[in-house]
Amino acid sequence: MPILLAARYQTTSEKNQVDQSTATAATSTVHDTSPPVQSSATQPATPTDTSNAATTTEPAHDPEGVKPPDGFQWKLWAKEPLVADPVAFTVLNDGSLMVVESERQDRGVEDNRYSPWWLMEDLRASTVEERLAIYTKYADKRVNGMDWYTKYADRVKHVTDKSGGGVADTAVNFSGELREPLDGTAAGVLQVGDSVFVTCIPHLWRFQDKDGDGVAEVREKMFTGFGVKTSLRGHDMHGLVLGMDDRLYWSIGDRGYNVRTKEGALLQDAARGAVFRCELDGSNLEVVFRGLRNPQELAFNDLGDLFTVDNNSDGGDKARVEYLPDGGDVGWEMHYQTLEGANKRGPWDQEHEWFMFDPTDVVQPAWLTPPVAHLTDGPSGLVAYPGVGFPEKYNGAMFVCDFLGGDAYSQIWSFKLEPKGAGYELKDAEVFLREVLPTDVDFGTDGCMWVTDWFDGWTSDGTGRLYRVWQAESLEKAKAAGGANILKKGFRDTDTSDLLAWLDHADRRVRQGAHLELAARGGAAIDSLIALTHNFETPERARLHGLWALGVVARKFSATPAGDKACNELMQLAADPNSELKAQATRALGDSRCAKSLELLRAMTLDENPRARAYACAALGRLQDKDAIANLTAVLWENDNADPWLRQAATTALARIGDRAKLEVMAADQFPQVRLGALLALRQMRDPAIGRLLFDSDATIALEAARAIYDLNIESQIQMLATLGERFCDHTNSSQTNVGAFTQQDPRTLPLLRRIIAANRLLADAASVNRLAELSQSTLISPAARMLAFESLTEWSAPGAREPVHGRVIDIDAKTRDEKIWKRALTLSLPALAQNSPDEELRGKARDLAGKIGIELDSAAALRTALDTNANAGERASCLRLLAQEHNPQLANAVDAALMSQNPKLRAAARSVFAKENPAKAIALLQQAILHGEIIEQQEAITALASMQDIAAANALKPLARQLAQGTLSAPLQLEIIQACEARQEPEFAQSLADWKKNFASPDPFPIFNACVEGGNAEQGQRIVAANSASQCLRCHAIAGGGGHAGPSLEGVATRYDRRGLLESLVLPNAKLAAGFGPVSAMPTMSVLLSPRELRDVVAYLSTLQPAHQP
Repeated sequence: MPILLAARYQTTSEKNQVDQSTATAATSTVHDTSPPVQSSATQPATPTDTSNAATTTEPAHDPEGVKPPDGFQWKLWAKEPLVADPVAFTVLNDGSLMVVESERQDRGVEDNRYSPWWLMEDLRASTVEERLAIYTKYADKRVNGMDWYTKYADRVKHVTDKSGGGVADTAVNFSGELREPLDGTAAGVLQVGDSVFVTCIPHLWRFQDKDGDGVAEVREKMFTGFGVKTSLRGHDMHGLVLGMDDRLYWSIGDRGYNVRTKEGALLQDAARGAVFRCELDGSNLEVVFRGLRNPQELAFNDLGDLFTVDNNSDGGDKARVEYLPDGGDVGWEMHYQTLEGANKRGPWDQEHEWFMFDPTDVVQPAWLTPPVAHLTDGPSGLVAYPGVGFPEKYNGAMFVCDFLGGDAYSQIWSFKLEPKGAGYELKDAEVFLREVLPTDVDFGTDGCMWVTDWFDGWTSDGTGRLYRVWQAESLEKAKAAGGANILKKGFRDTDTSDLLAWLDHADRRVRQGAHLELAARGGAAIDSLIALTHNFETPERARLHGLWALGVVARKFSATPAGDKACNELMQLAADPNSELKAQATRALGDSRCAKSLELLRAMTLDENPRARAYACAALGRLQDKDAIANLTAVLWENDNADPWLRQAATTALARIGDRAKLEVMAADQFPQVRLGALLALRQMRDPAIGRLLFDSDATIALEAARAIYDLNIESQIQMLATLGERFCDHTNSSQTNVGAFTQQDPRTLPLLRRIIAANRLLADAASVNRLAELSQSTLISPAARMLAFESLTEWSAPGAREPVHGRVIDIDAKTRDEKIWKRALTLSLPALAQNSPDEELRGKARDLAGKIGIELDSAAALRTALDTNANAGERASCLRLLAQEHNPQLANAVDAALMSQNPKLRAAARSVFAKENPAKAIALLQQAILHGEIIEQQEAITALASMQDIAAANALKPLARQLAQGTLSAPLQLEIIQACEARQEPEFAQSLADWKKNFASPDPFPIFNACVEGGNAEQGQRIVAANSASQCLRCHAIAGGGGHAGPSLEGVATRYDRRGLLESLVLPNAKLAAGFGPVSAMPTMSVLLSPRELRDVVAYLSTLQPAHQP
């Protein structure tokens, strides 16, 4: 967490000292020479809540501590119990710390992956009250019911080195316990003046210690309603930071929000992360950026631009360094997390939303703000280097924690960001600190880096570390600069001349504190500020901070002579020969709503500096200048989609101006980049005028129109989008359409068709279901699109809750669907699909559906295929099922032919089909399969016999049940026989099952899983590992370069574990942990997420994973 900026306020840390007479002084372990120790105040105070002091020694498993670069030193400053489970912290101006501790990880702060029973309700939730109702409904799933959520607590501790010994020796519970059922992770803390702001879903808190006893008496919930969903653990509120504009900024992950501002406006988005800002008194709360997944921290660079590093979804995507311009959107939705298979992660992955910008990528949506770079795998704390304490190499750098569950492979990265166009590019990324499990990073006033170390694993376990890292020579330079003393004293009582001088201080925190104090003085300091910024001899960074001070004055004193003077000077600076100052002045004019600057701002849209042009666009949007539309149009035309950040600034401005008539004129412009810009503005306005652009001759524009209509549910245009599907049907007169732009090979076609198909799925009329039927048969579209259409056709009469593009929950009442319309469409389409579709899988599904709902197909054709020894085995099996459903008299002949096949799956399918059609005659066939068939045939035969109520079937199974009890049954068949024993009513089966259980150690909590070692289907297991939404294996484990890094790689796992070991790792993940992954596994037991058969299949697949270099 970036350091506290007391700015113009007096620090309150001196009056918050706690008597430490009962504490034991900590001893320190230091690598090389200690840094200078800051003195602590010695005035006594009344003891309150003093923790037991800890002896600060090195972790037993890591005797060498953290590993910084050569020339740097480190020191262990605090450990448990003084500091435990540290999530975030901030360094105060007196050198002490406010540390946020979280005891509630996985024991109060929940995660959908480990509570799959409420997933659908969580996807539906839109308020925190609804989330509480979900917890209450499923209270019986928790130990002690709702008390589960309140047993442990989060808190903010004030941690100090009271004795001056160079290590922590006192910790006081400053905030009190945060442990309500709705509370998330307390994950952000920042002190400004006498207020300590804390983020803890569902509230933004303000704490104040009025009586100086070290404990907050004022506990104000500034805002509430954050975190309407449970989502994934850690996707909470973070990132508290004070902007150069004297406003409070913070972020939230994809748990969403439903928050009422102090002015009465409702801010809501139930499934996406965001960045917020408000004045320090809570007024003017607004969302400034959207679509984030899990942005742990925020940081401003030296140019006043805001950044975060957002986490990946462990679906093959990468963590991203994000530049956060006002009005931007990166596109993530919480629903994406549980989408697997062909639509894995939805548009996030399928439409390249997480990709870096590439002008040749026609799939990536034009409406989103692309990332600057891909960096880290588990981004956590983030801080901008303040300019003192480290070598010059790090000037302008940022540092980000890369938290991966174990210190052996976690680290802290340093990197730089340099302007490129209207955005940024990554430079000089390298690992700075190793062998640490970092949650947060910050810089002290003396220039030391501070790092919190979670120590082990992913869950709360009462451990934690706080380290300091420094470079001795640079630290001496920081001491000489005197910033620590300035920050400790504060700025309120400082002479204006000193404040002006400090605008060029080496420490950015001093510069910021000085410019904010000057701004707070308004008219008393305005002339001095103008003189400084107007003087070309003033150093650039001093002029920049002076400019920011003028921007604050112009905003906060807008109705006064001081505000007017500030606005005038900003207009002068917007014509400055210094390109960066000119750009910054442009931004400040818009932020302060300086209406007299409109003509100047319009002219700035032509500036040669793209940053200035982007800021000018944003300013004109904030000022809602309708006369600027021609200027914004020119920006779009000249940019020609080359710079996505400039395009975003212009289109957001157009949306904020909101002149619908002029946007409609732009939407008919001859230049596609102008039409696209108009569309993107109309999208932000959710304007139905977008509909006309569905038929644009430019495929990118037509796709963006479809995205806007469907993704934002512009209801009046859904019918038009659905009707567009007719252009992709075989009867289409292509000369009257633009379907030629959307060929099967064009990557834009499938995203368009997904939305066309989904739109037809939403509608309840006959035309829509008929379009789905025709699209299922169309040769103009790809096999994947035909299958999507068929799947929507299949469920049209009773649609599933999750729509097929984003995975959002849209509950459609089946009563609104006319089943007669549906069956009529199927009667016309299924025969053709079953016989003529070019897609084998689709033909099979069509036959199965026809048999299920009683639609007669061409039995002769099905019989021919079933008898054809050259036909595909899957195709023959589906024809057998159809013949059985129709009670075809030739079924026995077809079964006999299938039993002659060399394919064991086909033989097994033939017996299963025949068993349902003629159980009595099938028993002998099934017994023969058990005696002489391959494993899959034996397993399917047992399952078929278990489903029969015939006494002969029971008699056929009893010998196998006795073998199970005696321990002589072949291992691959044990699971089927166990489940047969459970399903049968005869007492002999119950007795066999009881006798079998006696073979295992008592008490064995999972006896059935002993039967999951052998007999699995590796092919099916691979599908589960890759695409099962419950287990999400690749979220934490990597295979062939894809997946996550939170758990051990699965490459070569077959050489590390035998099959039983693989099974135990799935069912009892804490029984034996891989080296370097902590004392407790974060993986839930797969026994609650997967069925026994699925577990057996996964074991079979994992047992095939050899090291990559082996065949």
